[in-house]
Amino acid sequence: MNKFLFFHDKEVKKELPCVEIDLPIYHCSVKILSKGNTTKLNKYWDNLVGAMCANDYLEQDSLVLIRINEYQDEHLVHELHHAVDMIMHHIGQPVNRPCEASAYLMGYLYKEAIKHKKKLAK
Repeated sequence: MNKFLFFHDKEVKKELPCVEIDLPIYHCSVKILSKGNTTKLNKYWDNLVGAMCANDYLEQDSLVLIRINEYQDEHLVHELHHAVDMIMHHIGQPVNRPCEASAYLMGYLYKEAIKHKKKLAK
């Protein structure tokens, strides 16, 4: 099981299980917290408003974190699109024009994330 590590009060390290999609070609990963683990994280961080969100931690931790409050496939695709934009921006790839790299990455992330659909919705 993959883990999302975070600090509470800058001194207490905590971890939550997550789905991790490793992207070695981009030297980063996308971690997705299930609905239940997002609820746990919300006790320590600001509450997530909305169904899902994607947070960019590429500079400091080489990852994009997606948190889920309510699971729906279309929300997952929406947040994965943000993750793709964040990664493309991070590597210096313009995202304001058609791009084969971002289209491929979107398809790959969705294929990998949907394998864990039942786990993510819990």
